[in-house]
Amino acid sequence: MFSLINNQQLSIEPRKMDYDLCFTQYSHAYYNPLLFYQVTGVINNNYNSKIVQVSDKTFDEIQISDTLNRKFSTYKNTIGYEWKTFSLNTNQFTINSKLSYIIKDSKGFYYKLHFIDFYNKDGIKGYPKFEYIKL
Repeated sequence: MFSLINNQQLSIEPRKMDYDLCFTQYSHAYYNPLLFYQVTGVINNNYNSKIVQVSDKTFDEIQISDTLNRKFSTYKNTIGYEWKTFSLNTNQFTINSKLSYIIKDSKGFYYKLHFIDFYNKDGIKGYPKFEYIKL
């Protein structure tokens, strides 16, 4: 779990109204054929957070005015795992640098977020690096 307000990782699962994003592994269902696959991604708190994916502007271009005419979602997999792609050729994940997200938190504040990396300094996967700024 990660608190945008406190800028810190939470070490235990908070009550359902006390967090915005959960960085975790979860099962994603693929259909035709039905297959459940373990993914690493971000689940938002669908009780009090709203999110919209932005691909028509760069992270730096996103402003508070971009919150006005976009359809926000409470679907808990809005950010999900598709901000990265796996290459069978290189056996590595790469970040989709064209994707950003606007998050409306439980207090009504807006943030923009984008991912920078999925590896730690030792090259171990599963350590998402991201940037976010309050709008």
